[in-house]
Amino acid sequence: MPRRSLVLVPPGGALVLLLALVGLPACSGASSAGSDTDVAAPADTTTDASGPGKDAADTAQPPADVAPDAEVDTFQPPAECDAGTDCDDQNRCTDELCLERRCVYTNNAKTCDDGDPCTLDDVCAAGACTGVPLACEDANPCTADLCKGGACTHKAVAGEACALRIDLTSPPRGASVQGDGEPLTLAGTITSPAAPVVAATLDGIPVDFSPDGAFTAPFVPASGLNVIRLKVRDGLGREADRVQGFLYSDAYAAAGTPGAPKLLSEAFGVWLRYDVFDDDNVWDLDDLATLVTRALDGLDLGAYIPHPLTAEGEGPSALWCTWTIDVSQVSYDVGNVDLFPTDGGLWLSVTLTNFAAYLDAVAPALLCPDAHGWVYADTIGIDAEVTVEVASSGAISTAVPYVAATVEGIQLALDGGFVSLFDWLLNWFSDSFAARIEQAVEDWVPQSLVPLLNGVLGKVITYQKALDLPAVPGNPPGAPITAAVKAQAIVLSYDGALLEAKAGAEVAVAPPYDAPGSLLRGDCLGADPGTFWMPAWDQVEAAVSEDLMNRALWALWAGGHLNVTVDGALLGEAVARFNLKDLQVTLDPLLPPVVSSCGTPGALEAQVGDLGLTAAFDLGGGPGKLVLYGTLRVPVTPVLVDGPTRKELSIEVGDVLDLAFDVVHAEGTGTALAGLVETLLADVMKSVVLGQLVKDTISAWPVPEIDLGAYVPGLPAGSIVTFEPQTLVPSDHGHLLLGGTVVNP
Repeated sequence: MPRRSLVLVPPGGALVLLLALVGLPACSGASSAGSDTDVAAPADTTTDASGPGKDAADTAQPPADVAPDAEVDTFQPPAECDAGTDCDDQNRCTDELCLERRCVYTNNAKTCDDGDPCTLDDVCAAGACTGVPLACEDANPCTADLCKGGACTHKAVAGEACALRIDLTSPPRGASVQGDGEPLTLAGTITSPAAPVVAATLDGIPVDFSPDGAFTAPFVPASGLNVIRLKVRDGLGREADRVQGFLYSDAYAAAGTPGAPKLLSEAFGVWLRYDVFDDDNVWDLDDLATLVTRALDGLDLGAYIPHPLTAEGEGPSALWCTWTIDVSQVSYDVGNVDLFPTDGGLWLSVTLTNFAAYLDAVAPALLCPDAHGWVYADTIGIDAEVTVEVASSGAISTAVPYVAATVEGIQLALDGGFVSLFDWLLNWFSDSFAARIEQAVEDWVPQSLVPLLNGVLGKVITYQKALDLPAVPGNPPGAPITAAVKAQAIVLSYDGALLEAKAGAEVAVAPPYDAPGSLLRGDCLGADPGTFWMPAWDQVEAAVSEDLMNRALWALWAGGHLNVTVDGALLGEAVARFNLKDLQVTLDPLLPPVVSSCGTPGALEAQVGDLGLTAAFDLGGGPGKLVLYGTLRVPVTPVLVDGPTRKELSIEVGDVLDLAFDVVHAEGTGTALAGLVETLLADVMKSVVLGQLVKDTISAWPVPEIDLGAYVPGLPAGSIVTFEPQTLVPSDHGHLLLGGTVVNP
């Protein structure tokens, strides 16, 4: 620091006074401003470097980056001098003279060094070394400019207008992209007002960008949810991220309506083993042969026999007598009933035993005797071929192209009239009467068996029902979801029957965001060209495609069931870990959740994104708010759990495979931001989206219940048969396989 110099003018020293008057310094402890002869004060190196939009307090030049003197050193010239060297005040900006043995000082204009690295062209002026401040102003309103250590430094100004930002325009946020698996070209812009961008990466791989910030980058998509991770860094060391999810598939199923649902081909299948048709046990209602037996038990065969059996003039005759014959009180026992599948159809074989009917043979002519009594038959055998097809409407259509009945062992036991005169009736009954009974039985088979088979088989594979989904506590219920299944094909063999069906789920409202429809798995963009097949291990097997599960999840999303607000009661981990109070989280999913096994064959994965999330809370005594978009991939394991009446399909959620988020707004979160966001997002997705909403949707899919009382006369209403799942096998070709049995709960 330059020392202050003194000029001493002794009393009566005229020469000294003269010199002082012409410009030599006066000996004083202070200087007069504006005088060239004054001793200069230290240079003030603090300047206002703020430009337009800058805060001067943030942008002012700091003091010189040098250590000040420990204390002010005031030079005291000697009382007398012999030479100028005796007057050295250690200030190179003054020249020392010894006049009349007194020290006289004169300011100079020599070059110097003021010790401040943030000044240039230092020169002596007014007895002090001063320089020109280093010009650090860059005319950028988004930087605070200052000099430090001789170099200009720039600090980014806070605020949205000056933020480093990535905008991704292709694909946009919340996109469902369709393609054949070829690389996509991502496109967007980087906005960096404070400093040029020095690096940009996509999943760690450098991305080229133009001076105006525009960039493109190749991206190889996978089937299902894809996550884009972009990162940029500017010349000030700031970093910005962009995390964005999008769905990708080679096909999507468009929306329909509950009245005209969009049904996905081969989305649902049922395998019925041969013992569903006949298990050789007529004491339980779990096979079709038992239903045929019960139907025959309740059959009024007499209703199929004409009355009278022969009209006047059509019955047997002898001499001038003609008998009109009628039968009543028909009875029989149902013997063996066999119903088994064959290649392309079913075969029915029935034996009725102990047939009996009361006979009235009346001859109205004069002197013609009447006859009364019983007619018996040992057996009535029925054989029928049944074809089963699926009509274009989805209804099961059965037909009986061949049926034959045979009456064996007819006997007569007449107990009224002139019995001895009627032995010849036996021959007539053996032929004509048997033919009439056989015709009646043959008429019964298509009239009664066909509706039974159509109804029961049709209920297995064709139905439309509402999904019963409970609302998230504190939220209104979403739009009703209708599940629809429609038979598509049936293939019969000696082992059983395979029924294939179209299926779908619909809502009566428009989706909250534009979307082409629900994601279709296909062959995972060529990664899984396999074909699903039923193993036929269990009595009944039901195959549910990933396409159908994703359709149900799409309906969940489209119906607004995911647009909910939840509180801390459902989010235990985040609340406990961060001591959050008054937590409320609002969900706004831009995309429907999906499930997929394309990543790891045989392993099902749930994928959620772009899930918009707004969280308001009290963290550490002050309000906080987060607005973000998140993506999640997590393994899910289908399981069977005990339901109110039977086992139900559910899921177990595993550990997070991938969690990414893009925070677009944060306030009041402090240093806990990163951990809070990750925990809160994972908790919301696992506990609410997957743990409740998705699980409820999967378990709510209707299992057919068939009320046999509607198809079998004599069975009471409520004689229900249904499917009881017992085993579960995920497939590596896009289907979930449930195995079980038919039960009569």
